[in-house]
Amino acid sequence: AYFSIESFVGREALASALGPDGEGVVVTQVMPPEDLDVPLIRDYQTAVAAPDRSFVTLEGFVTGRLFAAVLRRAGPEVTREKFVSAMEGMDSVDLGGFSVGYSSSSRTGSSYVDLTIIARDGKFRN
Repeated sequence: AYFSIESFVGREALASALGPDGEGVVVTQVMPPEDLDVPLIRDYQTAVAAPDRSFVTLEGFVTGRLFAAVLRRAGPEVTREKFVSAMEGMDSVDLGGFSVGYSSSSRTGSSYVDLTIIARDGKFRN
């Protein structure tokens, strides 16, 4: 049987829970790999202790960066309307080598997708 899981599942926990039955499970990743040499990943590695790093905490880190960027664009005395307007005006924002974009017609954020698969040893391979 084949099935696939989205990245926010917490891939390490999934592989551990599935054990040997996890071999061949495909997990989509919507965050860049931790070994990518870009400022965003370096900042994340500085901010988050190694045992706590995962694609889930990286997504949270990116969300925090994005939220801060939206708040800066919204200006002082942020309202819901100013926040939404600022976010919808972010057609391309570089968060440190990883770009996201939003508009009134697009809430996708990023088009980055990578596929990883659980190998026989429980490790993930691209």
